[in-house]
Amino acid sequence: MTEATEPEVVETAPQSTEPVPAGPAQLPDDHPLVKTLAAQKELIRDLKVKAGRLDEIEEAQKSELQKALDRADAAEKRAADAEIAHLRSSTAARYGVPEDLLTGSTADDLDAAAQKLLSFRGTPPATPSAEGQGKQGSPVTEGVKQLTREDLKSMSPEAIVKAREEGRLESLMTGN
Repeated sequence: MTEATEPEVVETAPQSTEPVPAGPAQLPDDHPLVKTLAAQKELIRDLKVKAGRLDEIEEAQKSELQKALDRADAAEKRAADAEIAHLRSSTAARYGVPEDLLTGSTADDLDAAAQKLLSFRGTPPATPSAEGQGKQGSPVTEGVKQLTREDLKSMSPEAIVKAREEGRLESLMTGN
């Protein structure tokens, strides 16, 4: 058996010709929602001020801790730098190489750098014999007639320059 169903009739609201307001409706100032919103805004302002003060206190405490940590880090760095400097100078002295050319931060690294420098430098040339080097311990101007102040008074500037080049002014210049 089939029943006949009647079609449903949907009624629609009559269309209004009044313009719809563009924004939300303005509630009166004494409306409970407006009062609640104002109270919440005031509470939020108070909480923001308190949160700001709390942040300042935490930052002050954190900065004291941070300062102590920074000082400790700086002291550790100075100690490590001093240890490396000592290793570098002792390695340079042991191998006879310039300290500023050594690289590395451990004894092994510094030893390897010193050995590389030595291999790069090669064998140092032999020092020449003293033969033909002149008399040791005597001044170079020995045997050269030295001028006096009186001699200078009668000399031209060019002659004084020439006498200096020849080493004849050494006794006047050194006070000997």
